[in-house]
Amino acid sequence: MTGRRRAVALALLAVAVTACGIETDDAPRRLAVSTTTTVPRPTTTSGNTATALFVTRGGTVVPVTRELPDQQARTVLDALVRLRPPDVGVRGATNAIPTGTEVLGTTRAADRTGGTLSVDLSSRFDRVVGPSRQLAVAQLVMTATGLTGVGKVRFSIEGTPVTVPTPEKGDAAEVTACDVRSLLADPDSPDSAGLSARSAARLTERSDALEATCR
Repeated sequence: MTGRRRAVALALLAVAVTACGIETDDAPRRLAVSTTTTVPRPTTTSGNTATALFVTRGGTVVPVTRELPDQQARTVLDALVRLRPPDVGVRGATNAIPTGTEVLGTTRAADRTGGTLSVDLSSRFDRVVGPSRQLAVAQLVMTATGLTGVGKVRFSIEGTPVTVPTPEKGDAAEVTACDVRSLLADPDSPDSAGLSARSAARLTERSDALEATCR
């Protein structure tokens, strides 16, 4: 190719590049490298908390441990009333709270002697009578007073306040763990055999605490 033809060809190429909107450089330059990265979304955790629910065994109450989403009284007591023997996981253990009992509401009130939890139950709870009613009450009281800030429990049925039977002071409108302490299994008795290590530790801890505080 002659010098004249080469000059013409270069001129035509420059026109074509300009027409396409591509700017020319006077000197070579580096190509830009994309630095965009994809950040994975963080995974969420369940946040479940190990919670002691008290069930009956051999005429006493023993704890079983369950993972619950929170420590709200309504959440914990809902789990307790719905717990049935096949799900307890301890041979010979059962639930004295009648099947179909519902927790209609819970409210807390603080005072100088400790927080009081008011628990409203459905009328199905009235189907349990006699010694089994004391055990059902003990289940609810031991479970509720295991929550932070709860020292006493009051009961109502369908919104009407009721007294409940306790082994320590008979029928009572307000119940503490000390009032049902005699129904708590001895950590060294056969009634506590077969509990998981975590549940057995909770039973021992609770028994020792009541031994120190109940008069």
